[in-house]
Amino acid sequence: MDDVNSRVRRAIASLPYLADKLNEIEAVLGRPVAFVIDPVLAGQAGGKAACPEGVVSLSPESVDNLSVIGEEIMHLHRCTRGYPAIVPGVRSVLLGYKSGLQALSGFFDEHAFFPFLENLGLDPRAPIGARMEPTARALEAQMNDIQREGFTEAWRVNLTAAYVQAALMAPPTPDRDRLLALFDRPVLRQYRDLGRTVCAAIDLTVNQQPDQVERTMTSCVREVLNLTDDAATIRRWF
Repeated sequence: MDDVNSRVRRAIASLPYLADKLNEIEAVLGRPVAFVIDPVLAGQAGGKAACPEGVVSLSPESVDNLSVIGEEIMHLHRCTRGYPAIVPGVRSVLLGYKSGLQALSGFFDEHAFFPFLENLGLDPRAPIGARMEPTARALEAQMNDIQREGFTEAWRVNLTAAYVQAALMAPPTPDRDRLLALFDRPVLRQYRDLGRTVCAAIDLTVNQQPDQVERTMTSCVREVLNLTDDAATIRRWF
């Protein structure tokens, strides 16, 4: 059976500019990036970059998907250039918004490097676009719960993340527009406003250096989302 590392590296070699990014990552790490299959990651868009370990995990279906591979390489590239990440704390796990924090952290990177990948002919926004319709359906089904439970930490983070993903990261489609329209309903307007604030903050960081991005990310976590250290911290590995 074809070795996963060799197979992925052959694919990357077809895009010299992406191969250059991989070389820069490995120069910082002092070792090759490992590409591995993780069956837990389901679907065509399944990928995860572990920094500072330098491991890219891919679902079996995404081993040949250069858009997924490119996105994970660029996450590692940002990490090895000293860019920060939001690290979920125990409180976020207990209250159910760890994944929302991870998503928001990723958007800081992705909004900066998606144009690079798109200029290579890749389509990193396609998986996000595919999530718009099921996200809208799920949100409609949760309206009563959101109203009953009120302005909780979990809704604050998870709904802000959903808004930012649709408004800033997704390609323009009718499903995206339908999802964004839901946030105009009275019960969701406060989350829409939080999302707009975070979108504007992320947009400002596109060409900023790591120190500036860290300050903006910290402001979003502490002042906009009003989260404490046991819920989320900001970390840089390089």
